[in-house]
Amino acid sequence: MIPLGAILIVYGLLISFGTRTKHASKVCSQFGRVKSTFILGLILGLRPCIPLMAALTYSATLSSMFGSLLFMASFWLGSTLYVPILGVLAGTITHLAVLHSNIERVRRISGIALATVGFIFVTQGLAFMLSPEVA
Repeated sequence: MIPLGAILIVYGLLISFGTRTKHASKVCSQFGRVKSTFILGLILGLRPCIPLMAALTYSATLSSMFGSLLFMASFWLGSTLYVPILGVLAGTITHLAVLHSNIERVRRISGIALATVGFIFVTQGLAFMLSPEVA
C-alpha cells in the first residue's frame, strides 16, 4: 500500500501543478488489448468479496430454504440496485462539470483527489506496519 500511495501522491501532485507525463498514455494503451483485459478481469474475479462471503455464511445459518433464498435475493437486489443509479448520476455530474468548468480545474481537482487517496494509502500502510501483532 505504501508504494501505491507514494505513486498516487506523486502523480496527483504532477497533475495538480500542470506537469504532463508521457508514461500514463503508454501504460494505459497496454490495457487496450483483448488479452490484457481478459487477464485483468480474471485477476479482479479472483478477489474475495467479503460482503458476499458474509451473506452466504449468514444464509447458510438460516433455518429454511425459503428464508435463505429471500435473503440472497434481497442481498442481490440491494447490491445491484445502486449501480445504474450511480451510473446515471456520474454521467449527469460529469456533464454538468464539463459545462460549468474548464479542463484545468477538473485536472487540478482530480490531482488533489489522487494525492489525498495516496496519502490515505500511505498512512494505512504505515499503520499496518507499525501496529503490534495480535497473538
